[in-house]
Amino acid sequence: MTRRLLFTLGCVLLSAAWWMPQHTFHAHMAAHMIVVAIAAPLLALGLAGGNWDPVKRWPDGFSALIASLIELVVVWLWHMPLLHEAARQNIAVLAAEQASFLGSGFLLWITVFGGDASRRPERAAVGIVALLLTLIHMTLLGALLALSPRPLYAGHHAGDALASQELGGVIMIVTGGIAYMAGALWLLSQLLHESGGAGRGHGLVLLPRTAADPNRPNHLPLPLQRNSPSEDHHPGMIARVNPEELVAGLAALRERLGLNIEGARSPRLVDRNIDASDPGAIHPDMRH
Repeated sequence: MTRRLLFTLGCVLLSAAWWMPQHTFHAHMAAHMIVVAIAAPLLALGLAGGNWDPVKRWPDGFSALIASLIELVVVWLWHMPLLHEAARQNIAVLAAEQASFLGSGFLLWITVFGGDASRRPERAAVGIVALLLTLIHMTLLGALLALSPRPLYAGHHAGDALASQELGGVIMIVTGGIAYMAGALWLLSQLLHESGGAGRGHGLVLLPRTAADPNRPNHLPLPLQRNSPSEDHHPGMIARVNPEELVAGLAALRERLGLNIEGARSPRLVDRNIDASDPGAIHPDMRH
């Protein structure tokens, strides 16, 4: 799906959650989980990596662990009986409750999904921990609601208050479990892809053992950039790059992540042992 479609779908679900009747506790919980666990991640995916991605603009201003703690405080505070009852009786308090649900949920999801691609592995690793922490505290709150021997919100919900509260707890456990676990697994797949597939992905620089053309000025070895089969290679542009300077720049980039760009046991960006006369023997989509 495109970012625009994901963002639009998130807006539609958010509107549906806010307009649905919430006369019972389980209806309130269903609306709450739609906001924080379905609409918020869709909105975040719609903005992540684009021009409106706040993490991409201010990368040092977002922490997934802090965002997870903020959501924990917000969710648990608003489910205290006193504050929950106040939100049911006053429209201004209700608006504050729903806005804080959306704000804390969106903050968490955009923090784990957003940001520049160069810091994706780092953010994915921390994001997995943050989503699992959120899953734990959501499950704990849901279990407390579902297993409580008495209704905590009997004074301001219609129908069988205890049964509605039990159902609301189950909704929180199931919806939160699926959403946050799915997000963590998706981040894990991205992290494994980045770690195990760097040598096969974009940006691998192949440095030949010897220059393909000994008459080239300065006799610099020719760096070859691996592109996907659907992309065009531009040897003229690459030929003007000093490969050792390029490697030094890549090394500085990877140093921030604590990885060896030529190490056999870490994501590799550089391979020096390439036959310049036939790079396609290793990478069929390479053309000198």
